[in-house]
Amino acid sequence: PRPLPPPAAPLGPNTVYRTLFYVPSFVAGVATSLLWKKLYSPETGPINTGLAGPMESFQRFVGSTPSSLWGGLGWGLLVALVLLLAWSLRRVKAMYADGDLGWAAATVAGGLTLIPALCAVYWLGGDGPGKGADWVVGISAALLAVMAVAGMARSEREFVAKRWDGVGTGQMFGGVMMVGLFVLMGVVATMWALPGKALAGTIEPPAWLQDVSWSKPALMIMGFWGAVGSNTMLLYLAALTNVPGELYEAADIDGASAFQKFWNVTWPQLAPTTFFVVVMGVIGGLQSGFETARVMTNGGPAGSTTTLAYYIYTEGFETGRLGYTSAVAWTLFLMVLVVTAFNWKFGNKYVND
Repeated sequence: PRPLPPPAAPLGPNTVYRTLFYVPSFVAGVATSLLWKKLYSPETGPINTGLAGPMESFQRFVGSTPSSLWGGLGWGLLVALVLLLAWSLRRVKAMYADGDLGWAAATVAGGLTLIPALCAVYWLGGDGPGKGADWVVGISAALLAVMAVAGMARSEREFVAKRWDGVGTGQMFGGVMMVGLFVLMGVVATMWALPGKALAGTIEPPAWLQDVSWSKPALMIMGFWGAVGSNTMLLYLAALTNVPGELYEAADIDGASAFQKFWNVTWPQLAPTTFFVVVMGVIGGLQSGFETARVMTNGGPAGSTTTLAYYIYTEGFETGRLGYTSAVAWTLFLMVLVVTAFNWKFGNKYVND
């Protein structure tokens, strides 16, 4: 008799993860946009249906607490924001003094870190309970920046780096701190606005695609879901399997923690994959957006979701301004070329180093 075939190996966790994360890649773009449009429906969408109950309870909780509590939390977080900004600039100064960053790379890192503080001068305080806090952040940022520049000018550098050395590290550090500071600013403004919203009864799920303030974040959430999955996660899963186990063994012998092993072993080994994902993601981000804008919003509300690709389509095929559309398309091409060349020059050097 013919021998029985060996039993099939059970599906491992990597196989399941690859399948789940690859779903956005083989689902049609129009079908995905229609699905998310239904999910974002303010009246019948499952997202708002799930958020309605918790947000109603939260509104009652905020209304039952003194407004001074939320104001105090906002000011406390504002102090934390200034301290985080000070730590960031001090860290940039230390990396410059240690020779990890050249003066140009340190300027990039410090400039990215200061962007939220500059925006705070025009946005954070407003007319609410935190009026004047924008100037607190702005003046603190100016003083901290002057102190950091003066400290770098006086610091004795044991290892002198070239001006663009470490620009990849500077971009990564400055970008992470910029996002963190922006998030903290948003939380501060939310704390100050919560008592008034609870009193007016306006703490409710957002209107998503029908609201100018939420239409862009809605598309960003959808884009993040698609970017984390598909080819990006597949590439990272493949790269993780190629990290040499000897490096982890050496880190264990040296007593490295889990975070230290990730930061000093795993993340540097993933640098080529990260570089490829960033370059392709930037190119795709500049060129994409037509399907979502066309299917979900038609560029609205008030033009808030009109991407470059959709703008080229509307100007060229709806208004017939082909010459103007061609100029916009060539401008988009030049933008992609310049950004890609910048990433290739500095990012590729960072990966090789």
